[in-house]
Amino acid sequence: MISQVLNREFVLDQLRGLAKYIENTSSDPSARNTFFRNHSGFDVKDIQANLKLIKDAVARETALSSGQRGFGPATTKRTPKRGTDLDDLSFFSRDPIVSIVQSVLEEYLDAHEKEHRSTSGNQ
Repeated sequence: MISQVLNREFVLDQLRGLAKYIENTSSDPSARNTFFRNHSGFDVKDIQANLKLIKDAVARETALSSGQRGFGPATTKRTPKRGTDLDDLSFFSRDPIVSIVQSVLEEYLDAHEKEHRSTSGNQ
C-alpha cells in the first residue's frame, strides 16, 4: 500500500478524485445536506475554499512536481532510454496541500488494509 502513496501519479489521481467528489457533493442538494448533517461545523464557504485549495494544488503539481529536486531519471550512453523517475518510486511532496492529502491517503489505506486482514482471517 505504501508504494501507491509514494507514487506521484497515484497521489495526483486521488487529488483529482477528491476535487470531483467535493464538486459533486456541493452541487447535489441531497449529498450536500447529508454531508452537513454528518459533519457539523462546516458551511458552503468552507467547502468552496477547500475545493479551490485542492484544484490549485492539482494545477501546480500537474505543471511541476513538488517532489525532490535534483534526482531526475538516470540516463547513460549505454542505456539512452529514460530511467525510472524518482517521483514514481519515492514521491514526497513539498506542497502543503499535496503533502496533507498524501498523509491522509497513507492513513486511510493503512487502516483499511488492517480491516481487510482482520475480516479475511489473514493476520
